[in-house]
Amino acid sequence: MTTTPRHIGQYELQKMLGSGNSGEVWQGYDQQRQQNVAVKLLHPDLLQSDHNFINHFMKEWLAIIALHHPNIVQVYETNVTRSNETRVTTPYIVMGYIEGHTTLVDLIQNTSRVGKFPAVADIVSIFSCLGSAVDYAHEHGIFHNNIKPANVLLDIHSTQSLARGVPMLTDFGIGNLPGSDALVSPLYLAPEQVNGQESNSRSDIYALGVMLYEMCTGVLPFHGESHVAIMMHHINTLPTPPILINPHIPPALSAVILRAMAKTPNTRFATASQMATAIAEACAIAQETHFTLNTAQANDPPFSLSSGPLPSESEPPSRVNRASILGVSQPLPDISARFVAVQKPGTEPTSGAIPSFLNASTIRQMQQVPLHAAYGSNSLPQHTALGRRQSQVTGKFQTPAPILLPGVQAPVLTDSATKKVRQKTGSSSFFSPLVLVIIFLVLLLVVVGSLAASLLVHSPTQTPPKAIVGHVFFQDDALGRDDILHITMQSIPAAASGKQYDAWLQNVGGQIIPLGPLSIQDGAASLLYADTVHHANLLASLQSVLVTQENVGLVPTTFSNNAKLYQASFSSTLVPFIQHILYSFPGFPTQGGLSAGLFDTVQGMNDKAGSIADSLQGKTDDGLAIRQATRIIEIIDGTQFARSSGDLPSSIPDMLTRPVGLLTSSTQQGYIDALATQLAKLKQVAGNNTVLLQHIQNVNNALTDLRTWVNQMRAYDVQILKAANLNDPTSLNTALQLKQLAQYAFTGRTIPPNDSPLPILESAGATQAYAECQYLATLDIQQV
Repeated sequence: MTTTPRHIGQYELQKMLGSGNSGEVWQGYDQQRQQNVAVKLLHPDLLQSDHNFINHFMKEWLAIIALHHPNIVQVYETNVTRSNETRVTTPYIVMGYIEGHTTLVDLIQNTSRVGKFPAVADIVSIFSCLGSAVDYAHEHGIFHNNIKPANVLLDIHSTQSLARGVPMLTDFGIGNLPGSDALVSPLYLAPEQVNGQESNSRSDIYALGVMLYEMCTGVLPFHGESHVAIMMHHINTLPTPPILINPHIPPALSAVILRAMAKTPNTRFATASQMATAIAEACAIAQETHFTLNTAQANDPPFSLSSGPLPSESEPPSRVNRASILGVSQPLPDISARFVAVQKPGTEPTSGAIPSFLNASTIRQMQQVPLHAAYGSNSLPQHTALGRRQSQVTGKFQTPAPILLPGVQAPVLTDSATKKVRQKTGSSSFFSPLVLVIIFLVLLLVVVGSLAASLLVHSPTQTPPKAIVGHVFFQDDALGRDDILHITMQSIPAAASGKQYDAWLQNVGGQIIPLGPLSIQDGAASLLYADTVHHANLLASLQSVLVTQENVGLVPTTFSNNAKLYQASFSSTLVPFIQHILYSFPGFPTQGGLSAGLFDTVQGMNDKAGSIADSLQGKTDDGLAIRQATRIIEIIDGTQFARSSGDLPSSIPDMLTRPVGLLTSSTQQGYIDALATQLAKLKQVAGNNTVLLQHIQNVNNALTDLRTWVNQMRAYDVQILKAANLNDPTSLNTALQLKQLAQYAFTGRTIPPNDSPLPILESAGATQAYAECQYLATLDIQQV
């Protein structure tokens, strides 16, 4: 998130506690309750994953807020907020703040990871508490679906059942949200979850089994070069029995772990409390026979829960970074959409996610005019409700002439009607000649006066600029680029009695498609439209967004220029460059434009750099390190140039086929320079649009940083590829430098006293560049 608000509703954000794939966690202060809280800001990208996200989000947390258990972090509220500066809608969750807490990640890092395993009594206490919490949630129909050590807080100020702190489970609901696949750790997924089957109570028990395996052995049961490989292990590979890794594990406890991790759900324990009881019984046997998990545990000093580095959600716990902790939420603004039926909070969902005002007839009519078909001017069937129209060509885009509806004619006075009028005047002539002369003179004066007034009003030197009353902006969902359209308007007057505001999309072919009614609250209007069926890039052919007033409760299918009140349109001089940046650029393979290609490429490079560092620490895997380093040099230079330059040794085979690299080669412009070129062209036609010029500068700041960081990465990566011995400490240091630079390149670099990366020099990375590129396509809504 590029800019985090300092206040959200009644909550003051004071200090960021951590961040991960799902979002950021802040220490906040509840000004109404007058107490500290934890506020989790979910990534806005989650809204793009499913058109019904908001309804699902609010409904999911209504049940979670009702949970009250001593081993579950209390959730107070869920909602969404919208930043006036960034125009980004952010879901958030508000929870109880566990002051001075640590996590189960810290416990494992300080004990099991270094061969000093927890006492069996502590293991019994931890899983007894977690078992009670999990069963309580299951009894209320809630499955966690993302149990992992980072989601288990240890409240060190409460030590009733555990000297190191009472375990408290958090982040309920995150794993159940639409589009949350990327937020769920593959390290603890049950086989049925990997297979896409509906999770159940025993899926949570499997995750508890993986955590117990990790605590008792110091390692995870499955490893792999990718998340997919790890998930396949969950389905197909039997875990190594824990007793073979740590011979000090009681055989009965090893059997408990393997049962909890059974591939078939029914083979696992029926409840988490049954698993906890089995752990306690196994450990009781161990104590009677003087079993410990350590070689000489009795002589070791008690382990501490002092805070150490915390792992990110996207990394295995062995890769030490930062923790994703807590989960909290709050209410959302009203957002409506025609086809996707995002419902208002507090309303019951309708069957099939269809709005209640759509009947079978109107649905069939809408299905005859799919929005995606409008993107080819010849592919959209001419719907009779749209009537006959002619188009005027203005530059690149076509603007429709006024629509003539079929069967509708101008009013004409018939002979009988004229006769009735004459009868009312008492004369065969409607007006006398004198009256007609007077009327003509009056009309002439009116016309002349109107023309003079018009010339004064429309004088070029006196025409005031039209006020901007809102914006249209675009976002991605999980399957498409810029296939979600947001409309927001402020301070607009209430619609006339019996009327509502409706939005329309006009494409370059002149066709106008209804998007649906805007949701109005306190003078602010909003609408979310998501093409979740075809995921068409709306920037490919959108020309304008129009707003009219229509009858309440009806689904309009016919647009009238006379009803148009507000409009937002693309400038034909800007569109080609915006499309190259956000839609498609000739000669480059990535769909979604240059900005998407840059973002995706740097993201992949970041994952591979982290994998290299992991491979050269502990039990090294030189082969994996070389394969990942090969992929990185191909990403940076493009496969052909990496090979011809000699940076990729001839003895190492290609891993990828990359026609375009991040950096420019002697034969091919790279992503960074290609994007910079399009920005320069956009700047030339931006005129005095200061907002657009600032976003262009922000992207250029990120590109400047990326050139520096990627060039440095290139040098480190080549050192790894050509190293004589990867077991040398120098190679590990090089890998760690490479990993750090890759993180900068992807997420940006925080410069104190800032709390996060900003779109400024030496701070911005690919994430900043992509976000700023999205702003380039923002349209201003003005009154017609």
